[in-house]
Amino acid sequence: MRIDSTMSRKTRRPLFVAAALALLALTRPAAAAEFDDVSAKTFFNLHGCNSCHAPVEFRIGPPYQAIGTRWSNDPEGRVQILAAKIRYGGVGAWGMVPMVSNPNITADEAEAISRWILAQRPAPAEQGAADARK
Repeated sequence: MRIDSTMSRKTRRPLFVAAALALLALTRPAAAAEFDDVSAKTFFNLHGCNSCHAPVEFRIGPPYQAIGTRWSNDPEGRVQILAAKIRYGGVGAWGMVPMVSNPNITADEAEAISRWILAQRPAPAEQGAADARK
């Protein structure tokens, strides 16, 4: 069917909505796959996470290794909590600087990246060196 100026608004609108929904369905990613180090870095760069977080050093927010270490006793129980903090923001877990919300990150993406973050730990040699400095 050809859309032209002779079609009524009542006819064009449903066609436009159907086309927009079809395009949205085609461009929406499937459920987020698990992240490896490379895809996690790409994800962090894409969503601006690296503005506040880094793998090892503190910036505005805690490093990914510190988050993984803090919650290492119950990483699976923390996936939902961390995913909610990523999507909706929060304050108080690491001081008074707020974590901004990220509403463009899907629930599946937030859970997958949470699992990656919670798996981050210092290597044993790094942990020993950090303990020796205390």
